[in-house]
Amino acid sequence: MISQAGVATLFLLGSIFFPLCFLSLQAFYRKTKIGSEIKKKQQLSDKDCADISVKLVSTLQAILASVCGAIVCSKCYDDVLYCTHPVVLTYAWFGAPYFLYDAMAMFYVSTIADKHYKNINKLKHKRNSKGLFAMGKKFCTFVYKSSSVIVIHHLLMAPCGFLIITYFRGVRGDFFIGVMYLMEASTPFVSFRVILSKLQMKSSLLYKLNGALMLITFPFFRIATVFYTVSLYADQQQLGFTETFCTMHPGWLFVFLASIAPQFYWYYLMLSGLAKILRSEAPKNSELEEPAQTVATNKTHNNLRE
Repeated sequence: MISQAGVATLFLLGSIFFPLCFLSLQAFYRKTKIGSEIKKKQQLSDKDCADISVKLVSTLQAILASVCGAIVCSKCYDDVLYCTHPVVLTYAWFGAPYFLYDAMAMFYVSTIADKHYKNINKLKHKRNSKGLFAMGKKFCTFVYKSSSVIVIHHLLMAPCGFLIITYFRGVRGDFFIGVMYLMEASTPFVSFRVILSKLQMKSSLLYKLNGALMLITFPFFRIATVFYTVSLYADQQQLGFTETFCTMHPGWLFVFLASIAPQFYWYYLMLSGLAKILRSEAPKNSELEEPAQTVATNKTHNNLRE
């Protein structure tokens, strides 16, 4: 168990670490020569730079969580229910502030103008209740229209998961928590897809390779591993796979469904995006084939005439 002082220290460090990483990346683009050159060369707006910064911090968090998850799963594999590992609670307290930070960072990005975020000083003079109400209205619109599933996941599911990890589960199920951490292993590929898009590299081989890895790692780490964990638990408890769900506590069944359902939804969005890309490229290929066929036909006619 971690002492109260240790818990407070970890939570405070997490509350400082993730926003500080974001602010450091923002300062890199705004105040360093290299950052300014990258911004100018790639024609990045302030919004693009902020979005890239959010995705890089998300990648860093995903790597940390994945490493912790791999450590826990490797040590608790033999007894998925009762084997414990200190890394579970350590990262839970350190990583918990990330979800609030990420939701606020995504909202911040949504408020930046597409070109240059000027007139920001005007907001400093609107400290009245009307300004706060307008900001709250903007946030509600952001949640509803932009990234509702992600924000709800961050502001609702993440706190519930945190309470389960730290309080309600007792000393059982560290392996399951390790699997939850390991689900983040696909996040870097999702983040780099956005980053490469901002850098105008959609037609590059790197973008296509990253997309392929994203489509492979996402269902593997976020869907397949969850069902494998249930199967592993069923084997160790000498239960059938379907019997495990029937005998599962309603609260744990709800947690399972609440954690797995968004993954199917996000993967559906990925596949839909891939289908759109393939459909958009099909007419281009046919347009390229038509001139080639025309040239070949003309050559044939000329040969016949000769």
